[in-house]
Amino acid sequence: MRRTMALEDIHDIRVLGAGADTVVLSHGFGCNQTVWQPIADGLASSFRLVLFDLMGCNRRSAAVFNAGTHRHLDAFATDLIAVLEHVDAGPVSYVGHSMSGMIGVLASIRRPDLFRKLVLIEPSPCYLNVDGYKGGFEKEDLEGIFDAARHNYVSWTQRFAPFIVGSAPSSAATGEFSRGLLAMQPDIALSMLVTIFTSDVRSRLPLVGTPTVVVQSIRDPAVPMEVAEFIRDSIPDCQLEIAEAEGHLPHLTEPDLMLGILRRHLP
Repeated sequence: MRRTMALEDIHDIRVLGAGADTVVLSHGFGCNQTVWQPIADGLASSFRLVLFDLMGCNRRSAAVFNAGTHRHLDAFATDLIAVLEHVDAGPVSYVGHSMSGMIGVLASIRRPDLFRKLVLIEPSPCYLNVDGYKGGFEKEDLEGIFDAARHNYVSWTQRFAPFIVGSAPSSAATGEFSRGLLAMQPDIALSMLVTIFTSDVRSRLPLVGTPTVVVQSIRDPAVPMEVAEFIRDSIPDCQLEIAEAEGHLPHLTEPDLMLGILRRHLP
């Protein structure tokens, strides 16, 4: 009989810091919890920090990843709720980047008792341009991304990384994100790409009862400013903070700037 893997092993859950208030840091696609290291170093003296890897984003969880089960962001929200219950985190300030932004949104709707505040970095409820909504991509754009990743994953990462990071291919930030992409199993990466880019949770945003902050770069190649404004206008208690940064991963390219923003919005 196959042994069931423990939750802390699947997600490589780490708890550090000495503060009374708990902050959860949840990474986006193509990364794992190490992307938060500069941020975690700056917050650990003030907060109890919870870091973990999304399903499929480390070797142990890749071994049990099921594309059918995790074909919707709701499954990742279920994982997040399980992680919070496991560490007995009780209402937390949640910082979620990109796909983890919407994961936090969905989890907070289901379990508002677990969340004190949501800080969403470059989130998007829908990446598709549809019915007057400007998500940033046409259907043909997304199909092209999926086909390229399916055809030659390594070659695709070399183009996708600088595009998303918003930096030169030779930059340290692009290199770090590229290594994260290459560390993923291509089939899992493709499954997650499809889940992310085909998700549409716009209708659920008004159900969020947790105070929310959206942090948006001045130029994000994946998420237009109109998306950030849409989220701000859709979540009842939400404010928008514009970060003087470029690219989709400002916590990677401008960690000091992002640390200052987080300190302003965390309790």
